[in-house]
Amino acid sequence: MNREKVLNLLNDLNISKEEYIVLSSSSLVLRGIYEKCGDIDIAVTKKGFEELKKNYQLESKGNNWYKINDEIELVVDDTVSKEKYKGFNVQDINQYFEYVKSANREKDKERIKVLEEYFKAYNYFKNNRQEMYRLIEVRDNNFETFNFDNNILRKVRHNLLIEKINNIINSCKDKEVYVLGHNNPDADSLISSYVLSNILKSKGINAHFCILDKNYDYTFHDKKLLEENFNHKPKVVDDNRLFIFTDHNDLQGIKKENVLGAFDHHRIKYEIDNIVEIEYASTSLLIYDLFKDEYDFNEEEKRLVALATLSDSDYLTSSRFTEIDRKLFDELELKENVKDLQLKYFITTDFSLGVDKNFEINKKEYLRDNKKITRIQITSYDDNCLDEYINKAKELEYLLIWVNYKDETTTIYYDNEVIKLNYLLSSTFLVFELLNNRKELSLKRG
Repeated sequence: MNREKVLNLLNDLNISKEEYIVLSSSSLVLRGIYEKCGDIDIAVTKKGFEELKKNYQLESKGNNWYKINDEIELVVDDTVSKEKYKGFNVQDINQYFEYVKSANREKDKERIKVLEEYFKAYNYFKNNRQEMYRLIEVRDNNFETFNFDNNILRKVRHNLLIEKINNIINSCKDKEVYVLGHNNPDADSLISSYVLSNILKSKGINAHFCILDKNYDYTFHDKKLLEENFNHKPKVVDDNRLFIFTDHNDLQGIKKENVLGAFDHHRIKYEIDNIVEIEYASTSLLIYDLFKDEYDFNEEEKRLVALATLSDSDYLTSSRFTEIDRKLFDELELKENVKDLQLKYFITTDFSLGVDKNFEINKKEYLRDNKKITRIQITSYDDNCLDEYINKAKELEYLLIWVNYKDETTTIYYDNEVIKLNYLLSSTFLVFELLNNRKELSLKRG
């Protein structure tokens, strides 16, 4: 049976998930390491065994083993080492590997090679932190820069990602945790922190959606969207708490020991130890995808995730909005028309404020290669004021990103160079990547 069938059978099993552990090959099918298994073996606690006796006619097979049906067998044993996998307890993979190596059955010998290849890649990435994060952030199976079989990489990536999520969640156990977005939060920052706090609460964690008591003013371009659609009041706290970050992974003045982990869709800055970072259209969409199989998102939460994704992808026009994002976005079943929402909430730069004021309210600072870069982002439906803004950016030595939504073009000014793109590029990090690639190409040519 394949993974889908294993999941269906386990979800239909009439027993609390905390009272059993998925064993042997079925646990590896669940993890995606094996393609299929013959049946499902589970180890149950005494309490779980009593539950099953009430709900099934169990057939004894001896040595504490029982048959539930033609596809599932159980053993009464609460000593098996376990790990958490998407809401299920599964047998510790190292314990199973040791068992397989000591077995004499022909099918176990065949499995040894699969596990040896898996552990070779797994151990490489576990011992190389930056390579591990680089693997995890890959979404589209673009594995050509890694020296391992793509099929093995897919399995290793999947399980490393689950481990990272589990590490963050386990670090929150028996603690009061505050879920915090970035300074001057936008829609994605607030919504992702609100939704994640709900998910953590569903796991028995004392979690709070919060903002800091400083640098908490909502970003102006999402203010109307939030005022009309987001009715949840965050706790206002100081920075002397335990935090989980969303939508950023830099410390922003908070002590490192106060940060238990982060979920983000921006590039990793390596300031925090436990990070789940993958390039999604929004952090809210990332969190939805990570937890949708084990958390029942209600209609309001789905709508909020959709609104955050619209805002962070310039209403689905940004180059960061991929086909994978589109499939996830469609799952949210947003009832409103996207164009109508764009007309209502998408705010372009107000040129009546003047160039100086717009530079003041649209600037953001970044640290790249130990160099501070101030970025100005301007959104417009024409290029009428472009030259004036380029001259100002040149005077202040700022990076200017000018996005023209009517013509679907982008103009970038940086370091005395003007770059014209015939597509929309509003992501600052993708602009940094483009500038870095041009610099490397120039050096090669030189």
